[in-house]
Amino acid sequence: MTEKTFVFSEEEVKLLMDAAWTRQRCFIAGDRMFKSYGTILSKLEEDSSYVPERYR
Repeated sequence: MTEKTFVFSEEEVKLLMDAAWTRQRCFIAGDRMFKSYGTILSKLEEDSSYVPERYR
C-alpha cells in the first residue's frame, strides 16, 4: 500500500489532531483502534509543536 501525502495548514493540522485525540479516547488503551489513532497522531505531530488536550 502506498502512502499518500497531504498538505494542510497549521490550523487544519490542529483540528485533525484534536479530532484524532478525542476519538482515540473512545477506546481502551492497548486496543487495536486506540493504537491506530495513536499512529495517526504520531504522524501529525512530526511536523507540529501542537499538543492536543481535552480542555483549553
